[in-house]
Amino acid sequence: LLNEYALAEAEGGKVVAAASEKDIFAALGLAFVPAPMREDTGEVELAGKDELPRVVDESHLKGDLGVCVSLAAGAASGLAQVLDAAAARGYRYLALRERASELAVAGVDRAQLTTRRVRLAKLAKKHPSLHLFYACELDIGRTGELDDPAGLGAQAAFCVAGVSSDFELGASAQTDRLIAALHDPSVRILVHISGRLLGERPAIEFDADAVLRAAEKTRTVIELSSSLMRLDAPAEFLRRAREYDVLFAVSSEAESARDLGAVRWGTLYAQRGWLDADRVVNTWPARRLLAWLRERQP
Repeated sequence: LLNEYALAEAEGGKVVAAASEKDIFAALGLAFVPAPMREDTGEVELAGKDELPRVVDESHLKGDLGVCVSLAAGAASGLAQVLDAAAARGYRYLALRERASELAVAGVDRAQLTTRRVRLAKLAKKHPSLHLFYACELDIGRTGELDDPAGLGAQAAFCVAGVSSDFELGASAQTDRLIAALHDPSVRILVHISGRLLGERPAIEFDADAVLRAAEKTRTVIELSSSLMRLDAPAEFLRRAREYDVLFAVSSEAESARDLGAVRWGTLYAQRGWLDADRVVNTWPARRLLAWLRERQP
């Protein structure tokens, strides 16, 4: 007999296990099933055979590839706090990301971008064990072209790309633009794959299998945003991805030091999608991550 208090014998009511959920699963002869996975989609059967996937957990993360803190001069103190917080979390690497379109509107050119990167390098000296990357986020245009009018993406360690407009396009057009971005050699991570904002904007429609095949072929990582406004890629997409050799990154999209902790929600959501830890690139040691980044340089 199992209820919210304990696992007990049906006759007599003797308590078999009650101290913790793990004790109850063990008493039932089952491997422990993380709470987000408990949706009656085959997890109990796999737990009985000890064949559950080793899903990602917050403790597995060795870095964050999606920190959205500006490198502008006025943001230096906030950036320093982010680096301190990342080091305190035991991170080995961090990618600081700025949108090319916003940089262009602000009038940032290549020379100014170099100045921002020098500023980052000076701050980084305080944390020599923390490998820092400068990443540029490019908007995916209506037909898959990448919006980088000032050519700032060429100055970044790597680029990410995401849909930020034309959400009304049909599934075929959305699929084509996502695949085009995946095949661009400058793009290492596809972000905000569904474009959704929870409670505000629905997800775009696209052919998940076609996009996953392209991601597998190009070895482009798909981001799982930990922002509670997004939690994107969707759990059903993560489940579908189990049929492909596709890589992911769980990113905080932090805009402050406190926001780094958002990966807690991202990893819990990843568990709902049965996302294996080894398929999440920011669980990898720095050496392995650097090797992946060098796989496809423009």
